[in-house]
Amino acid sequence: MNKKAIFFEGGLPFIAVFILAVFHMGLDNGWLPTFQYSNFWFSGMLIASLALGFKKCSITNEGVTKKIYVLPFLKKIKTWREIKHLAHVIFVTENKRKKEKSCTNLLGFIDHNDKILLTIEDRTKKSYFSEEDGSLVTKEIQPDRSFKQFMGHIKRREDQFETNLIVTDFKVMLGWKRVRYQTAEKSKL
Repeated sequence: MNKKAIFFEGGLPFIAVFILAVFHMGLDNGWLPTFQYSNFWFSGMLIASLALGFKKCSITNEGVTKKIYVLPFLKKIKTWREIKHLAHVIFVTENKRKKEKSCTNLLGFIDHNDKILLTIEDRTKKSYFSEEDGSLVTKEIQPDRSFKQFMGHIKRREDQFETNLIVTDFKVMLGWKRVRYQTAEKSKL
């Protein structure tokens, strides 16, 4: 059994693109001291930072492997012995300045110490905050055929935790703190 899924994670590449864009604007507008700089260099760095966002996740009999598509030697391997269960995780972030909340749906592989080992994009659910009352709404969506097969391989091998976990602490997402099990219905966001 070996099933692969390729997806794009935008966190670090989008930060790099933002920094490159500000740097480029600063040079064009005279904000920064000038030096030998070309648009060719900027374009190369932009393509490289976007390429780092493409990840490949493989499911095998040994476990789950997640690696950067263009740098396969940088990988994270978790065996089925290390994984306690799989959970649908809703990561909620809040922009206090704009008074907005946003959601990211992830599949989280949780270890026996209740810490998140590995996350991948969840293409089976979509969450958002409703405009009327500000409550969290989660809808089931139809994933593409390859992701459905990928999820089938995971479910054959691993138990699935049948509730949505809501995580607001970034340290929990990094696996530094334990997960507090609370369902979306009981949460007070």
